[in-house]
Parts: sequence; C-alpha cells; structure tokens
Amino acid sequence: SPMQVPLQNSAVAAANGGGALVQQPAPAPVTQPAPAAQPAPVAQPVAGGGPTDLAAILPALQGVITALQGVIAALGAQQAQAGAGNVAGTSGGGAPAPAGDCGMPGCSGMEDGVVQQSPTQSPTQSPTQGTEQKAPPVPPTTGTPPAPPTAGGKLDGKDLKVKGKAIDDKQRANIQAVLEVGKEMGANKKVLETAVSTMIQESSARNDSSVDSKDHDSLGLFQQRPSAGWGTREQIADPKYAARKFFEKAIPNDKRKPDQPKTALAQSVQISGFPNAYAQWDSEAEKIVADFLG
Repeated sequence: SPMQVPLQNSAVAAANGGGALVQQPAPAPVTQPAPAAQPAPVAQPVAGGGPTDLAAILPALQGVITALQGVIAALGAQQAQAGAGNVAGTSGGGAPAPAGDCGMPGCSGMEDGVVQQSPTQSPTQSPTQGTEQKAPPVPPTTGTPPAPPTAGGKLDGKDLKVKGKAIDDKQRANIQAVLEVGKEMGANKKVLETAVSTMIQESSARNDSSVDSKDHDSLGLFQQRPSAGWGTREQIADPKYAARKFFEKAIPNDKRKPDQPKTALAQSVQISGFPNAYAQWDSEAEKIVADFLG
C-alpha cells in the first residue's frame, strides 16, 4: 500500500546511517583477460619416420661441428710444421734457418708466418757458370769412314804418269779407288800422296796377277801378304779393301809423327826391305793427288 513504501525507504535509510537513501551505481563488469596462446605441441618422433625434435639433436650436431674444427686445426698445424721444415732444410743439413734468413736466395725474413722475399739480385757468376758445357768432339774411330767430302774427287788429268809412263785406264781406275777411300777416311794431302807413291813402288798401280807373288805371298796394289794378317787373298785383291787397310795404319801413324817425311810414313806401314824406294815417286804422286783434289 502507499503507506508501506515510506516505511521501507526509512528502514533502508536507517540502515545507511539515517541519511537519505543513496542509490549505488552498479559495479562495472570485470573483464577476464584472454588466455595466453599456448605453443603448439611439438610432435614426437614416431617409429617408422616423421617429424624430428630439432632441440633434441642440436647438442649432437654441435659436438660434430666441434670435432671437425679440431681436425681442421690439427691439419693446419701439420702443414705449418711441414712448411717450417722445408724452410729449415734450405739452410743446409736440415738445421733451422738463422733469424731473419729463411735459407732461400733473396729471402729477408719471416712475417706472420709468410716468407718475405727480397728483390732478386743477379748472382755473380764465374766465367764457367751459366754456360753449357759441351763434350769435346770424339775423333773418328780408326777405320770408320766419316761422311764423304764434297770437294774434288775426280782423277781426269791427261799428263799423269806412273814410273815415267802415261797412266792407262786400269791404273787410273785403281788410283781413283784408293784416293776415294782415303778421302772418305779423312786422310790429309800428305797421307794421300804417300799412298800413291807406295802404290807406284809396290805394283805400278796395277792389280792383277802380273804383280802377285813377287815376294813370298804378296799381292795386290800394296803387295800385302795374307800370311802377315792383311786379309784373305780375295780381300786383298779388292782395291778398296787394300786401300782401307793401308789408311788404317797410315792415318794414325801420321798423327803421331806429323813431321816425318812421306817415305818414313810409307815405311811405317809397309815395313819394306827398301824403305827409301818410295821417295823417288813423290813428284808423280803429288801431281796425281793435286789433279784428284781439283
């Protein structure tokens, strides 16, 4: 009823200290904070393959990396020791190089482990340093003919004589063959003239039976004897073979005694009972050799 309302209001006021009825504002609703986002659960490895927990294998990877770094450091130390050994070896006897000297030409010292090279200087050479040493030429072996010379080599004179008579075709051919062999073997002019004068004395430059067996078993252009080791009868009968056997002795004999006269050179080969007989044909021999040499 209308009378009850004031009474209720008064009761409320008395509860509030007898004052007027004051209406309290409604409290603001409390806002609850949103729940923090939770990290997604890490998938655990499942037998038979699948995602792997990286956090679990990182320590193992770090251990592998550390081991590799140790290996690299050890290899670097070995290379440094090898390089130091090489530098020390260049000082001689394997001893370390003196301070400031790496043991190599032009080296001025070490800096930060690197060999420092000073500017290259031209070394002082002795007269024989830096020049190629060549072996002296080997003289031709006795009896081995060198390359044939190109100058001369043709016996075609018309006034050539043997024992005062003009030479015939057979004599010319025999003398030509002997001189060709001598020239091929390197005989000088003196030795060639000695061969011709010897041939004139021994056989008149003929190579047939008319001059054979005049003295024991002598035969051929130089009256060489098979029994004395000059060769077989067939060999000695060959003008070029006979000539080669003569020059094999005459050329070295002339080199040993270059000042001996031609008649002595002839006798050193022939060992004749008439050693002075060869000299009488020197003039004819000189003309024949001069014509042959051109």
